[in-house]
Amino acid sequence: MAEVNANPEPPQNMTIYINNLNEKIKIDELKKSLHAVFSQFGKILEVLAFKTLKHKGQAWVIFEDVTSASNALRHASSPSPTLIEQNRKMFFLEG
Repeated sequence: MAEVNANPEPPQNMTIYINNLNEKIKIDELKKSLHAVFSQFGKILEVLAFKTLKHKGQAWVIFEDVTSASNALRHASSPSPTLIEQNRKMFFLEG
C-alpha cells in the first residue's frame, strides 16, 4: 500500500504567497519594499498587492523562474518588522 503524506506541499512554481503583511502601509510602498527584499533571490516579474478588504495584508510575488521562488521561500526571513505582522506565512501558490 502506498504511503500518504498527511501534509503534502504544493508543487513548486514561480509564485509565492505572503500574508500577515502590515495593512497600514500604502500599496505602492508595499510593492516596492517587497520587490526590494525579494529581488535578491532572482528576477521578479510582478508583485501583486491590493487594498480591497478581501486581499488586505496579502501579496503575491511572481518570479521569472521556479528556482528563484524556491530560494526566496527557503532563505527569506521576515523582510522587515515594518512590513510583516506576527505569524507571517509564505508558501507556493497552488495551481
